[in-house]
Amino acid sequence: ELINLDLGDINLKEKVILIRQGKGQKDRVVPINESAKEYVKNYVAEIRPKLAGKSKNKAVILSDHGKRLHGANLEIRLKEYVAKARIKKEITLHSFRHTFATHLIQRGMPIRHVQELMGHKELESTTRYLNLTIKDLQKEYKKTHPRELVG
Repeated sequence: ELINLDLGDINLKEKVILIRQGKGQKDRVVPINESAKEYVKNYVAEIRPKLAGKSKNKAVILSDHGKRLHGANLEIRLKEYVAKARIKKEITLHSFRHTFATHLIQRGMPIRHVQELMGHKELESTTRYLNLTIKDLQKEYKKTHPRELVG
């Protein structure tokens, strides 16, 4: 979804991004917060013009040659950044979607709203993120409940 974003899909004033033909080949609008807005604003104003050069490409995310970045290239860059950060866990582009959904659920967002943000057609697709939070709850429960501590 990120690599398919065009400049016209971002509305910083309204703090929303239009995802065209995302999950399930449908369009949806996703809100962004103030800090994300500032990062996007800075990228579009300061970094993207250096990548674009004289290119008229409308893509938000560009390669070093001013062309739309492809998924495989983005995955390669992600792996480079993960290695530089010395992160041992395997991180993929999908990890960001997974983490996003999990954090929203953990912070109390209704699962139907998460479903909409993720672009899932079926609620069942979203509930897998709920399973992770239940495992987290069970772990914390076992670690902290007085009856679990008796040993």
